[in-house]
Amino acid sequence: MHDTPPPKMLKQQQTTLERWGSGREPVTQSNLDRRIIDFIVEETLPLQTVDKPSFINLVHIGLPKDLTIICAKTLRDRIEKRACHMRETLANRMGAVAYIATTADCWTNGKKSYFGVTAHWINPTTLKREVGALACKHLKGRHTYDVLSKALHDVHVQYRIHNKVMCTTTDNGSNFVKAFRVFMAKEPVEAAGTSDDDGDNQEEEEAEVEFVPICEILDTGPEAEEEAADSGEDFVLPPHQRCASHTLNLVATQDIEAMLSDSSKSSLLGPFKKQFRSLMGKCSKLFCSS
Repeated sequence: MHDTPPPKMLKQQQTTLERWGSGREPVTQSNLDRRIIDFIVEETLPLQTVDKPSFINLVHIGLPKDLTIICAKTLRDRIEKRACHMRETLANRMGAVAYIATTADCWTNGKKSYFGVTAHWINPTTLKREVGALACKHLKGRHTYDVLSKALHDVHVQYRIHNKVMCTTTDNGSNFVKAFRVFMAKEPVEAAGTSDDDGDNQEEEEAEVEFVPICEILDTGPEAEEEAADSGEDFVLPPHQRCASHTLNLVATQDIEAMLSDSSKSSLLGPFKKQFRSLMGKCSKLFCSS
């Protein structure tokens, strides 16, 4: 058995405070500024927090008199400089990579819309998968297909990866689907050969046939070209990949719900409809409480 300290000693341990400068890190103005910036950023607090008298009085406990608390304007400038440095560091990391995949998403919180992009690549030295957050910013206006296209292209250009993105994965939202349908890269059409060995290479050509889903064929055509011309943009987006998890989620929710809605009360799907909606209600409550 371990001996427990007497109540008097335990009380002294709980009320002992470590004063500034008692550790290995010296108390300097730069260290104080860095700690305040880390606190504001990690806790996502308003920049005006550093100007409030209550915050200043709290931080000033045990501080030397020659140290000051940075103001909100200085805090904003320091955060912007740190963000710029992080973006440049991430861009340099991806500069040595030949192939990159990105993901994009858009969501609404209240009356504001936000746009997020991540990048994924294989480290050529360690052969391990690496990831980086490229953007998480406020999206002004309605998030229509042209706005999303321009925002995604700007992020790719900002990190100098617009020529090495092999694929971008998004959900099945109609705005994302239309964005890639309109601004997708057009494959060059090769001229038909007239050499005599066309017949000899027929079997090899047939072996290289690529099967394209019919939905992708129906999504392209003259309408996409007209929409791209009307938009006035001259950039192209990388190939598009729909999120498999979101697709399966739609199959398990929206498609089944549509099938159940079209069924009559006397059909064999009646008992299944009751169980399905009860199950989805429980899942919804579980998701909202998490």
